[in-house]
Amino acid sequence: MEYPSCEFRPPLTEKTLAPMDVYLELQASRETIKALEEKLGYQAAEIEEAKRKLVQETTERLKVEHVLETERVQLKHHSYHDALTQLANRKLLIERIAQSFQRKNTQIAVLLIDLDRFRVVNDSLGYSAGDRILVIIAQHLKSLLRSTDTVARLGGDEFALLLEPIQQQGDAIHCAKRIIQALQLPLQAEGQDIFITPSIGIVIGTSEYDQPADLLRDADIAMYYAKNSGKARYAMFSQEMYTQILTQQQMEQDLRQAIEQQQLHICFQPIICLHTNKLIGFEALVRWNHPVQGIIPPCHFIPLAEETGLIIPLGEWVLKATCEYFVQWHTDIELPDDFKISINISIKQLQYPQFLKQITRILKQTGISGERLRLELTESVFMDNPEFLILLLTKLRKKGIELSIDDFGTGYSSLSYLHRLPVNYLKIDQSFISSLGQGEENLAIVGTILTLSRQSGLGAIAEGVETLEQLECLKSLGCDAAQGYLFAKALPQQLAKKLLQLAFSEDVPTPWVHLHESLSSTLSN
Repeated sequence: MEYPSCEFRPPLTEKTLAPMDVYLELQASRETIKALEEKLGYQAAEIEEAKRKLVQETTERLKVEHVLETERVQLKHHSYHDALTQLANRKLLIERIAQSFQRKNTQIAVLLIDLDRFRVVNDSLGYSAGDRILVIIAQHLKSLLRSTDTVARLGGDEFALLLEPIQQQGDAIHCAKRIIQALQLPLQAEGQDIFITPSIGIVIGTSEYDQPADLLRDADIAMYYAKNSGKARYAMFSQEMYTQILTQQQMEQDLRQAIEQQQLHICFQPIICLHTNKLIGFEALVRWNHPVQGIIPPCHFIPLAEETGLIIPLGEWVLKATCEYFVQWHTDIELPDDFKISINISIKQLQYPQFLKQITRILKQTGISGERLRLELTESVFMDNPEFLILLLTKLRKKGIELSIDDFGTGYSSLSYLHRLPVNYLKIDQSFISSLGQGEENLAIVGTILTLSRQSGLGAIAEGVETLEQLECLKSLGCDAAQGYLFAKALPQQLAKKLLQLAFSEDVPTPWVHLHESLSSTLSN
């Protein structure tokens, strides 16, 4: 019997199993290592991606911070500088003045500059040309100053200089003179030579000042003093100026109250025809009897009304009240068709957008015809935007309203426009009339004006006639009409009506010589 062969195998014991465990453990370790390698590789990629994102975010954040810083710097620059000229603005100027107060034993000066009649440049050449002129002037001012000084644009055509330090008051005056001299040269705009003159106010920063605004206020006061003194000049601030400004402010308040409460009244000065010696009209003149100061001359409160804008309500009241008086007179007295009321009109009224509508409304409300009115304009009004004024005056003439140029010969020459102006009369200023008969010069001037008026088809009225000699000269020269103290002062409304009753109580108007005697008798009684 054969037995199958078999290989001897030792019995399986714990010792013989050990290599298998090692193998399995090794295999498991390899798998673990592989898994770890894969995991580490993935994490490394994540780390690299995170690093890339971090770098990108940091770069973007730095860019944003740079943009924000740039914008902050620009915003700060804009908040402290004028956008047009890049000069310091009011805010920066005030800060630098405040800083100068902190520096002991340092004297400063502030100059405030306003460009005379700069509005004419904007009106005639446009605002873009005006802006170019402002930039050129800003460059001129910068070139005249030291590195320690500050030049600022406060707005519009107003500039200010901070001179720091100065040794004496004369340093500021010297700077003002240099500015006036530098701006005498023509400036180029739109192919034209533009001449700009400055009015400059100067204030010295003494120990009495502790607020920058006070320095600017006093420089502004001095600047207006210079401008009112004739422009193209400088003025040093003084306490008297400040007192005058306070007085002016009080007068402005009083005038406003006087207009609102109708404390003003109108007087009427007769106008006499020199060909017939008959009364042909009145000039309406506003008067102010102040409750404390008494009679205030029109030469004091009319410029104030123009400067403050009160001339608009004041002028409207004068127009309406004068028309109402005329209607009352004409109801009781049959006034001739050629009898007219003359009323002075300010340039501010002509520039008022509603002026034409205002006159139209007053004529309609009072029922007076436009043919009864004659508006008097000063010669200088035609220097500002003459084309606009010619158009406006033409519209007034279409309403039948007559026009005259007041104080002719004393203002800027309007001869170049005279043939185009729709005016009816020239009024010869009393400065030429006062010395008639005392020499040949004024006689020749008056004769020239009368010849000019005749050649232009205009009438002529002489103002301020006070003597018979003046009257005879005017008659010999062929003047059409006259007014003045020789005939009568401006009369209150009641006396004006009495004069009309004397003049037109009969069918034939009374000659002035007899009328004057009757009026004098009435006044004496």
